[in-house]
Amino acid sequence: MVPGTVASTDPARERGFALIEVLVSALILALIAMGILAGVEAAMGSSARERARAQAGALAEMDQERLRGLGSAQLAALAANPAPDQTQRVDKVDYTVHSEVAWVRDDTGAGQSCTAGDSQADYLKITSRVTSAIVGKEIPAVTVSSIQAPSVRSFGPSQGTLAVKVVGGDGLAQPNVPVSVTGPRARSETTNEVGCALFERLPAGAYTATLNVTGYVDPSGTQLVTKTATVAAGGTQLVSVDYDQAARVDVTFDTVRPLVPATVISPSRATQLIATNSKSSSPRRWPDTPGSNQTAISATNLFPWASSAHGFYAGACATDALPTRFAGQTNWFSNTPGSRASVQTTPGGVASAVVRNPPLFVRVRKNGATTGGARVVVKRTGSVESPSCSQTHTMTTMSSGDVGFVSWSSSTYDPGVPWGTYSVCAQFTESGVNYATTQTGVAATYPLPVMTTIDVTASGWSNRGTCST
Repeated sequence: MVPGTVASTDPARERGFALIEVLVSALILALIAMGILAGVEAAMGSSARERARAQAGALAEMDQERLRGLGSAQLAALAANPAPDQTQRVDKVDYTVHSEVAWVRDDTGAGQSCTAGDSQADYLKITSRVTSAIVGKEIPAVTVSSIQAPSVRSFGPSQGTLAVKVVGGDGLAQPNVPVSVTGPRARSETTNEVGCALFERLPAGAYTATLNVTGYVDPSGTQLVTKTATVAAGGTQLVSVDYDQAARVDVTFDTVRPLVPATVISPSRATQLIATNSKSSSPRRWPDTPGSNQTAISATNLFPWASSAHGFYAGACATDALPTRFAGQTNWFSNTPGSRASVQTTPGGVASAVVRNPPLFVRVRKNGATTGGARVVVKRTGSVESPSCSQTHTMTTMSSGDVGFVSWSSSTYDPGVPWGTYSVCAQFTESGVNYATTQTGVAATYPLPVMTTIDVTASGWSNRGTCST
């Protein structure tokens, strides 16, 4: 400004600055108000949560008093058959009260074990849990527990406990398995976290425990399992059951063509599949009795031992056809090709295996010439099973390709048979007359045996005959 002059004022400009000052002041006021309201709301929410927690705690204590006022028999009944949750309305708020009674083995609250010879469960753990729209959602649920110590005699002088222990293929407890018992009293329970189904307060006497869960089996492959036990007054009788989800193994068969210049692997077949396991004293079979020749058989309802593999082989004679009993084959299921038939199963799992059948390395000639189309009857000899296991196969000889060699088919060479020693009878029909010759002591094993040749002379009276089955 030049000295001596008078400053001029712009009214519009002054009004603009005033408006800005008003807007800034309003904004600051709004922010202050929001902060105050947030603080008030937080205080009110905190107060509501504290009131809800306090009310839930009071309801839980009231439920505890109610439970402690019940008799031992009533509490035990609640342990077996829990009561439904109760809803209580306080100050227009609904609270859900959940009451739970469980037997425990000690005052630490641990679940009951299945130790043989124990007395009945020592304690009853009573728990009250309260929730609402706030409690259990915005803040943790309120839970109050206490322990009662009823005596065995409070349930009657002639009562005892039956404990059923369920163990899986891994040797560990199987929880959540339904178990029922029948006898002087019928009851049903589910195994707890340590694999125990405990039936307390049973009248003394003989009982049968039953497990029947779809998809579960015992080591014999049975779903419906029953165990018997006698309950004595004042004590606990233990029954242990191996029970787990069944496994399945799909098995195919192959063999070798032991001909010069090379050994060739080819598909084979079997009438029956057998499984052995070091954990079981009895082998399993599929199907139950030998049927028609099949290129694939499924081993179903296998018990899944975690520490022992199933070894598979073909045949109807479990001992006679077991590969590991033959000279030098103790480790058959550990080495190739036998290891392909050794399978470690898992609960509910599906696996595959390939069984190697040793070849019946036999060539048949008629009047000195290799000839196809012979009728060949193969019988197992030298059985070591008790009672003796006899197995007979009807085969033929190749009409083309490997002409004259014993096979299941005259067109596709498959000499695979179960392990063992056989007598082999070859028969031809010439001008309506049957001629037959038998060779004994023919081995079907590994290492591959030398070739056996059977010569059938189709002439003369002395060679007439048939191969009987």
